[in-house]
Amino acid sequence: MVMAPHFQRGTGVYADKWWSYHLEREAFNCGEEMSRREALIVYFVDDGTNWPGATTDYPTAWRPVAPDTVAEGEIKFVCAWKTK
Repeated sequence: MVMAPHFQRGTGVYADKWWSYHLEREAFNCGEEMSRREALIVYFVDDGTNWPGATTDYPTAWRPVAPDTVAEGEIKFVCAWKTK
């Protein structure tokens, strides 16, 4: 996800930095329509540094995918995928 300039600010020791973009890995449970985040890396605008997220924070708990959200579109796409 690419962030609009000065849209999302870091927290803690990164509170003085603005997010440029972030990469995350999501897992989907198609049968139960649940998702969870398994990894996150945030890249900052100011100096190009990044924050990889604490490995102890991941994976997050499974949560239901809310209707009419980007996550719903993602799970529909992923779960419709058929291997050849």
